[in-house]
Amino acid sequence: MPSVGLDCTLCLARRAHHCGPAPPRLKLHVLADSAVRYAMSTPALLVCERRGDWAFALRRAFAQLPAGERPRIVETRSVAECRERWSSSDDVGAASAALVVEWIPAAAEQICELLLAHCRSLPTGVRIVVAAPPADAPERSACESLLREAGATEVVDSPRRVAAAVDLVRRRLAARPQASPIEPKSIADRVRASLPWRPVAPEPPPTT
Repeated sequence: MPSVGLDCTLCLARRAHHCGPAPPRLKLHVLADSAVRYAMSTPALLVCERRGDWAFALRRAFAQLPAGERPRIVETRSVAECRERWSSSDDVGAASAALVVEWIPAAAEQICELLLAHCRSLPTGVRIVVAAPPADAPERSACESLLREAGATEVVDSPRRVAAAVDLVRRRLAARPQASPIEPKSIADRVRASLPWRPVAPEPPPTT
């Protein structure tokens, strides 16, 4: 004789009636819907750096803003990983309007290519280069000119000066058009979406 749990699952699958708690898969489906709605509605700030110091400084600075003005900070550890994330079709790629890249002289070509690609893909986005040479360094002028030509909107040389970058990101993201909110699915829609088959559309009535 089948167990009560199995009976409940079969009843739900056959859509005859529902008894007992929903199967775990349905609960996960509901949670996934909520997570997707949150991710798609919150802009993402991609940070490309080797250690995480700048992401820490950015989180501290953004924590001073109202919750609705804080982007999700997504950390990457290489130019290749960063480019893969913002060019993907997942929730990060769809919402990544701001980019922060650590300046590494040995990777100057890859960084400029990343900035150019991001600029072509998101012309109104924000591209900030951090860990640049200090303002009084002989190479600062040439470095900043190169980065701005590649699409950088701001060049920062110290975490103590991150406030200007945060303000730029805040203002640019506030100017973005707001996406229409995604209406939550009803329980019946979630059940149908979790079933392993698709409902068959009714056949049209015969024509005379």
